[in-house]
Amino acid sequence: MPQDVAIMGFDNIEFVEHAAMPISSVKYEVDLVTELAVERLLQLIAAPTACLSRVSPSRPRLIVCDSTTGGGD
Repeated sequence: MPQDVAIMGFDNIEFVEHAAMPISSVKYEVDLVTELAVERLLQLIAAPTACLSRVSPSRPRLIVCDSTTGGGD
């Protein structure tokens, strides 16, 4: 790898740091995304027909490791 196959993960779980080959991953702020989802759900319950914005301050980050290009962050 990655000459023949590239592997990409999601959520940058701790396991990937200890894998035989570090796996590239997408990292996002789980707590922030959860908080935004609950807030949105409560808004929809309070006003089911309201038009709510879809702005999200969460910005995912790409963690590049050996499983896709040969290393780096």
